[in-house]
Amino acid sequence: MTVDLTNMTGFINGDPWNQQFHHPNSTIVGTVVSLYEVGGFLGGLLSSMICDNFGRRQCIGFGAIFLIVGAILQATSFELGQLMFARIVSGIGVGLQQSAIPILQSEVTPANRRGLYACAYLTMLNFGIVLAYWIDYGVGFTTNSFAWRFPTAFQLVFVIAVFALSFVVVESPRFLVLNNREEDACDVVSCMLDKGRDDPHVIELLNQIKSAVLVEMTEGSGTWMDFIKDDNLQSRRRLWSACLVQMFQQGKSNQHGFFMA
Repeated sequence: MTVDLTNMTGFINGDPWNQQFHHPNSTIVGTVVSLYEVGGFLGGLLSSMICDNFGRRQCIGFGAIFLIVGAILQATSFELGQLMFARIVSGIGVGLQQSAIPILQSEVTPANRRGLYACAYLTMLNFGIVLAYWIDYGVGFTTNSFAWRFPTAFQLVFVIAVFALSFVVVESPRFLVLNNREEDACDVVSCMLDKGRDDPHVIELLNQIKSAVLVEMTEGSGTWMDFIKDDNLQSRRRLWSACLVQMFQQGKSNQHGFFMA
């Protein structure tokens, strides 16, 4: 996500990009950039359904497919219509992955390492921003379409790697238990804790997962309205807290640079 979004700020003011797309005005440029977020919103909505029905790994793989297609369409664009469509496709891929990866990460890592891995995930986002800016700088002296096609296509290096890894990473034990695959879930928990299948710690954690899944199945599936209920889980407060944190995070000064550049 950061490579694609940051790259745009590096070349949308350059002559090669503007000549290719006939010098669009600021409104059109802003729309092109923002359509990425529109796709991300759609992908985020789809992610819960895919994660629950097909698994976290499959959701990550589907997201990678959207990103691969979107990157190819963007890098080969000759008209604004194709570029806009490609931005939405890429955004959907990001929405799928940004939702599924943290879920899978939290469900397959031991509790004492979960915070460390979450910080590493966010650190890599910042690394992507830095890398994207240096790529833009490196090709910024060229006067043809390579100045923006190469940075756009470069993200394929990472996306293809994620797609390949989606076939080998372990599936969420929670998803496996939910789909009556307890033996597979036991293997994953054993791998998580680096202990044998019969180890008491493995059995205890697996039983905790099974109990949590059983409670969810007993209470039945929730609805979208549950998010705004003032219940004993403080759902409304949690929703607003999450929304406000994201709003303030996206509203800070560096985000302005992404969209105004």
